[in-house]
Amino acid sequence: MKIYSDREDNFDLGIFALGYESRARYFLETEIVSISRGVAFGYGFYNDLSYSDNKKCFELAGFNIFEVDDQALLDVLPDALGINKNEVPVSVILDISSMSRHRITCILWYLFETLPKNSCVKVVYSQSKYLSPPNNCPPVKYIGPSIDNLAGVLGDLDMPTACVISLGYEENKALGAVNSIDPAEIWALIPESEEEEFEHKVVENNESLLKGIPASRRIRVNIHDPLVLHRDLRSLLRGCMRSQRPILLPLGPKIFAAISVVLAYEFFPHLPVWRVSSYEKELPVDRAANGKIIDFSILV
Repeated sequence: MKIYSDREDNFDLGIFALGYESRARYFLETEIVSISRGVAFGYGFYNDLSYSDNKKCFELAGFNIFEVDDQALLDVLPDALGINKNEVPVSVILDISSMSRHRITCILWYLFETLPKNSCVKVVYSQSKYLSPPNNCPPVKYIGPSIDNLAGVLGDLDMPTACVISLGYEENKALGAVNSIDPAEIWALIPESEEEEFEHKVVENNESLLKGIPASRRIRVNIHDPLVLHRDLRSLLRGCMRSQRPILLPLGPKIFAAISVVLAYEFFPHLPVWRVSSYEKELPVDRAANGKIIDFSILV
């Protein structure tokens, strides 16, 4: 597997999220690309805010639309994507802007497992305009492996557990997740953002967690360059694995989630990737695109 940057604009397959954020359609409306066959996955609940406008956009583009819950998504992926591992390489564009972390993981893993050799996947992420963090976070309903394949292996039980966690700006969400895991050591990844207020809120709302972590394990990372992010995170994990059993927990910007799946595939089965979810209790917010897109490509 290879991660690289390219300017490819012709794709055999496009995979998008049909959600309630207006940024769900930003890439499709603003970028000039050719997509032979498009698929948009809805969530099967909460069809307000920008949902109707997004659906019209995908319908006008000729996309096949599947409005399914997470369990049904796993069932429809084979027919919806129509990938044959024994055919010629396929070029795929995957827009993760409005996907849940669970769906990012499910779809990327499925692509890695089923695409013909030498296929490519271009991941795109439309950044959102800054919005203040919610005053009250919904109760956590699930914390554990993102998907069954990413539960990891026990390994050497004499080695302590380390939690490598990328931080978001929700107040104490990361602290609750870390307390649930109860690792021997914590590595906190703080996203460097062009939105100064976002970066400030990440630090402020994770103060209770950060004050207990030595400065040497508080690392600022560049989310705007996925290749550098992948390289630096891969190096950190390799170092951890010499003496610890790391669990990767990608909160914060969704580009972390996508890079985490790539790393889990590279290190499989030794790197558990976990997620935190409130399921349908997540507070719906219409996040508009700020006009900037982060992207990277993966040669499978």
